[in-house]
Amino acid sequence: MSKQSHAQILLDLIKAFETVPHDVLIAAAHAKRYNLVILRLSLAAYRLCRSIGVDGVFSRKVRATRGITAGSGFATTELKLLLLELAITLEDHWAGMIVVKLNVDDMTLAACGAPRWLIGMLCHVADFVIHWLEVKLRMEVSKSKSKAVADSIKIAVAIANGITSGKVSPTTIAQLLGTDSVGGRRRCTISQQERFGKFKANKGRLRSLRTAGVNSTQMIRAAGPPAILYGCETIGVADTSLASMRSSVAASVAHDSGGKNPDIVLLAVDGTNGTLDPAFMAHSCPVQYWALAWWEEWFKADLLQSTFTQAAIKLDNCAGSWWSASAGPTAALLATVKRLNWTMPSASEAIDDIGNSWVFGLDSPAAIVQACNASVRRWRLQRICLALPGLAPDQPDVPPDANALHAPTMLVDFVAPIAPLLRGRKPKLPEGLEWDVKWAASLRSAMNGGQWPQARRASVHSWEVTSNLCQLCMAEVGTLVHRFHCAATRPSQGWTQPPSQARKAIAAISDDRARMLQTRGLLVLRVPAPMPRQEGLFEWLMPLDLANPQSDSATWHFDGSLLDGKIVSLRVTGFGIAITAENGDLLACSGSATTMVRHCSRSRGLGAL
Repeated sequence: MSKQSHAQILLDLIKAFETVPHDVLIAAAHAKRYNLVILRLSLAAYRLCRSIGVDGVFSRKVRATRGITAGSGFATTELKLLLLELAITLEDHWAGMIVVKLNVDDMTLAACGAPRWLIGMLCHVADFVIHWLEVKLRMEVSKSKSKAVADSIKIAVAIANGITSGKVSPTTIAQLLGTDSVGGRRRCTISQQERFGKFKANKGRLRSLRTAGVNSTQMIRAAGPPAILYGCETIGVADTSLASMRSSVAASVAHDSGGKNPDIVLLAVDGTNGTLDPAFMAHSCPVQYWALAWWEEWFKADLLQSTFTQAAIKLDNCAGSWWSASAGPTAALLATVKRLNWTMPSASEAIDDIGNSWVFGLDSPAAIVQACNASVRRWRLQRICLALPGLAPDQPDVPPDANALHAPTMLVDFVAPIAPLLRGRKPKLPEGLEWDVKWAASLRSAMNGGQWPQARRASVHSWEVTSNLCQLCMAEVGTLVHRFHCAATRPSQGWTQPPSQARKAIAAISDDRARMLQTRGLLVLRVPAPMPRQEGLFEWLMPLDLANPQSDSATWHFDGSLLDGKIVSLRVTGFGIAITAENGDLLACSGSATTMVRHCSRSRGLGAL
């Protein structure tokens, strides 16, 4: 990596939207040939007379001559009009020497080079920009929020002292659009931890809302992980921080009792498609923004490859955790995908944990994020299986083909059938079985380890519980299994027995897995993983004879098929094409299969293409 010094100046305008001079904005619109009818309409709405009223007493009418409507559809475009000429001037005079980034009303000036040249260049450019903003545009640069950062605090101090207006002060950490910005190659998580601390401080309020009958889960889903993990695409989330965040979010959505497993709590809340678990955003955001950088060509391919190579070399030479050496978006991406057992042979390709290859710039960011979320679900399921020995079998429950005895396998959970029960819904049940929606909380508690039988209570020495016997019958050790045959609680006619098909399935699994299913409602199968297929197979089983005169008026029929549709990770789709003549004769037919398309309707569309 380069040994040059790096520095940034972050300039912030005071009340940018509220202080835009209308005459300056109109002049800028004239110069850039902006639609003046739209501008006049926008400014007219803001210039409506207004007054302040208190208890029926109103002030005189006041007409605003500065400011634009913040939050309107035109506000950002109008501010861009105002600052566009400045950006063009900077490009004309200092292109290749400094990097200018303008995000709404926040401007960043960055440069690399020898310290003496770096200080002089940034001071000169900053003075020019501040003079332009305050004199030509008649706006004010914030003295408290405008900062200078560098890889050495001495350089930041020299830059601040060299700016004649005195508007910039030196610091080691600055805020850029809500995320931490530092001048050197350092990873800073101060803002991330502050937001996490605020979420934990409100945990009691969220529980109070749930007690009052409010659906606090929806509130946490909307404002929890998005607030905590804002900006995580630039710095990632280290293993310890992610564990703390997941535990805190799980505690916020679970009832007040100890001993719960955060992974199972989040599994029960998310069900088959939910993404409340902070692990989804923590992994998908770095991957998504890297995919967008390729898809929308934010940077040139050789620059992305160069940064990837440098970050990979740095992390490979790291003796400890990769997070201790991660200091940028690229390194954070590599450390993030490593946690999911993804590999990246190059900057433009990622191979997920089941062998599917994803090419950035070719595969859409949405498809790559979907694959990342699927990997998070498998990662979480593996953690649950490690926490509960015996839950997952060592050998496949479904025998593999004879020619694929050593093929990779994958774990599949059965949360989908009980997801409606966990949400308090009453599904269709076989005859003889019953379910009350009031039992949903008890089911969640049993799944995530919230039950405390007497044996478990006695295992906590600080509680000084002297007996581990069931306190109702005093005949056996009070365990979860004992509850199913305790004489004090067992109905006179006995507990309802599973249907015959369910009994056959239970007989086919081990005793440990049957016990987990009975006491925790958890069942995991190990099945052969679908073989990765990057390209679909297409073959004409009966090719069309173009010389046949009936082909001109033939009808093309498309149809798609889906196998193992209930389990998304095992889905295999295919489509077929049949071409028939007007009299019904078959002229041609074909077939195709792919594992990359997960929906039957999409496979039909693929066939139509």
